[in-house]
Amino acid sequence: MTQPPYDPRQQPQYQPQPYQPYGQQQYGQQPYGQPSLPVPYGYGPPPMPTASPKSPGVAVILSILIPGLGHLYSGNPLSAVFWFISAVVSTVLISVFIGIILVPLVWIGAAIHAYISTANFNTRHHVIR
Repeated sequence: MTQPPYDPRQQPQYQPQPYQPYGQQQYGQQPYGQPSLPVPYGYGPPPMPTASPKSPGVAVILSILIPGLGHLYSGNPLSAVFWFISAVVSTVLISVFIGIILVPLVWIGAAIHAYISTANFNTRHHVIR
């Protein structure tokens, strides 16, 4: 069984639709991109935590034990490496007497930065403590 040849006269002709103002649809539909029902402000589930909360106090204690360990706890490995190398260099510089000033500054600075870093981690991951 063969099909008859193509005849353009047998195709339905295009019927243009009547003009509609911008944003209105046929048959009572909502405009493009509009929801069918208005959504009240603040509706929906709150953001869920994506990570377990980390205690800034634990980060400070770890950082006092070994500078940089509190940063590893809070998820900042580059800061951990920086603070650990700073502690090693300041300890080596004790032989030239400038390390006597640098060692406490590095230890205290690492502890303070570990606290701030852990608090920022909790904020960034929507963790409420």
